[in-house]
Amino acid sequence: MNDEARSELTLKRISQLNLIVTLVISILSLVEWASGVTILTNMVKGYIPVAPSTSLCFFLLSASCLASFHSKNFPQRMIAIFCAYLVLLICLILLVSFITGIRFETEHWGLSVNKYVHMKLSGHMSHITAVNFIMAASGILLVLSPVKKVQLSENIACILEMGVLAVGFIVVVGYLYGTPLLYGGNLVPVALPTAIAFVFLGAGLTLAFGPHALPVKYFLGPSVRSRIMRALYPFLLAYFLVVALVDRIFILWNHPLMSALETILSVTIVGIIITKTARGIGSEVDRANVERDEKEAALKESEEQLRVLASTVDLMYLVDQDCRYLFLNDAYAKRIGLAKDQIIGRQFADFHNEKSSQIFYDCVRQACETRLPYQYEHLSVRNNRYFLRTFSPIYDARNGNTVVTVVSKDITDQKLAEEKLKKSLDELIRFNEVTVDRELRVIELKKEINALLKKSGEPAKYNIIG
Repeated sequence: MNDEARSELTLKRISQLNLIVTLVISILSLVEWASGVTILTNMVKGYIPVAPSTSLCFFLLSASCLASFHSKNFPQRMIAIFCAYLVLLICLILLVSFITGIRFETEHWGLSVNKYVHMKLSGHMSHITAVNFIMAASGILLVLSPVKKVQLSENIACILEMGVLAVGFIVVVGYLYGTPLLYGGNLVPVALPTAIAFVFLGAGLTLAFGPHALPVKYFLGPSVRSRIMRALYPFLLAYFLVVALVDRIFILWNHPLMSALETILSVTIVGIIITKTARGIGSEVDRANVERDEKEAALKESEEQLRVLASTVDLMYLVDQDCRYLFLNDAYAKRIGLAKDQIIGRQFADFHNEKSSQIFYDCVRQACETRLPYQYEHLSVRNNRYFLRTFSPIYDARNGNTVVTVVSKDITDQKLAEEKLKKSLDELIRFNEVTVDRELRVIELKKEINALLKKSGEPAKYNIIG
């Protein structure tokens, strides 16, 4: 698994975890509204609870995205699209009701809701909540729309979801500091559980759009910027939340002392994070320098070897899978009769006949397919000389391409010597056959003489062995 696939898998898991938290908050809120208990919907006594319509919208978006957002099956993705349109419609209607001053009691979905909680309007969705839902649903529609997508649409969707997260985070910080937004006015404030759910929903949807969308891509990768952002941003967010919570709990303590302790603690933690990050980056830089030096040395050695090879009298050239020249030495350029820049970039068939080009193409294809060296002996029609071509494939795993180095060695003298030797051997074999045949005939003649002498009663003249 490469780094990009690993990043996508990590983002997917974190996104699903955030959406699950949002779904749990929405389900618990609906259950508590149905049962009349307001532990989660209210969380803190005196603050407004989550509206039933808000819980329903959270449920629709988180559940549908969990079920179908990462699916490649379009009918399944239609579930999330339908829920996003439904949430968009509900929130647009409620936003219009805010502007016109009309309150829909049907927003309570038939649940028993106290109209006021500590003089604050309860059971109705806040206009900020409605705007946030509209941004969240619009981002989902931009990404899941069947229309051909471009990176710009994903970037806009990601920015919308970041806006959802930012609004939720600001409201949560206001609650932690004890100064929640819109309390004391005529507008419906955003409930604390709603703000928390928006943080998880915005984070889940932002990460679900993948590693190439803004601003997620700035947090990924091995670059120094990405490493520092991954190290500092989570700490800064956590620091603001912890400081707000500590100030709320120890509100009666000495404020200058608390501020000094917070400053010392933050400087210490930031120093530790920067030191650890710098150590890791420094180690990687050192390793990168060592690898670079090793690669430079290997490159110089390869260049020297290539220079030596290119200066040989053998013909050497480099072609791609389409038999297009990528490199050639001086000897080959001299044989073709053109300058190197007039040959490089053109195909083998531009300088050879159809038959020779087809044979050459077949040899290149076989070397590329097998990734093994291949040799072919041919007679050049250009000057009637023999050449031995060696096709050596070079496979690049980074892009899956294969190039072939061709070394064409003139073996005419060797070929002529082999033919002369073969001719001499044939003559020797014929001479041997003639000589052996003569000896056999002489032996047969001697046998016949001995047989005649034996019939006439005289002893054999020739002593024949075998």
